Amino acid sequence: KRPRMRPPLARSSPPPSSSPEALYWRVRAAAREGKVSTKEIRENWECARGLCGEFQDSSAVVDVAAGHGLLSWMLLALGWKLAFAVDTKKPPSAAKLRDAFCRRFPELRARHSYVVSAAADLRVEGDALVVALHGCGGITDDVLRIARDANAAVACVPCCHSFGTTRLPDHLRPSSSSSSSGEGLAAAIDAQREVFLREAGYDVRRVPDFISPDVTPMNTAILGRPMVGGGSSSSESGETTKSDQHIDILQVIQRDRTYFPARRLPPMSAIWQGEK
Repeated sequence: KRPRMRPPLARSSPPPSSSPEALYWRVRAAAREGKVSTKEIRENWECARGLCGEFQDSSAVVDVAAGHGLLSWMLLALGWKLAFAVDTKKPPSAAKLRDAFCRRFPELRARHSYVVSAAADLRVEGDALVVALHGCGGITDDVLRIARDANAAVACVPCCHSFGTTRLPDHLRPSSSSSSSGEGLAAAIDAQREVFLREAGYDVRRVPDFISPDVTPMNTAILGRPMVGGGSSSSESGETTKSDQHIDILQVIQRDRTYFPARRLPPMSAIWQGEK
């Protein structure tokens, strides 16, 4: 009878608390308690580490199409000041993950909010990075637009490329003859996304293997920074208080065009769930 094999990560022991890897093991333990798969943990951790290396000067992150919100929690654990996880629905797993992270990182609870909203109804202000890890189809284009409107930094790892779902402006939409499928299709659409950001005055890079290919084949990132400005101040005097900083990063737009700042509600609250 063959012996039962345990997965390598379950067999490994955590490094000493002084090790640089100790933070990963704390984050991994919280994610596993939150019922997140090993693949998703690696995927989000590699993305989070890459974002920290590329955008060290951003103080807040807005994670669109966040699902359970693991990426935003990881970025907080890595030292970001504020994080907003945004999705059209808040899955039950988001609460489990929140509780697991807050048990191991209690200092993060007041710095995280889960916002229930469509990407098209978001308005970002202040010094923020707008991200989407595997934002399906046109969600990536929504994220690029949100960042452009706010003159904010942006990072996307697109997936589910399709000529039918892309929301690029008409003059940038690639023709179906550009490519039929596979890598060519993804490259054609992402190239036009780069053009979209460059037309808005962004310095743009496309980074292959932003996430290890053995973790996911959809691993190319589009990274953009506004070449002029970047973010806005919420105070007329040029100084931003802690409370102002919390209020002005993210707003949700209702149908009547009234703006509801996310941080006026308690952390992890669902702000607006749309029309019933």
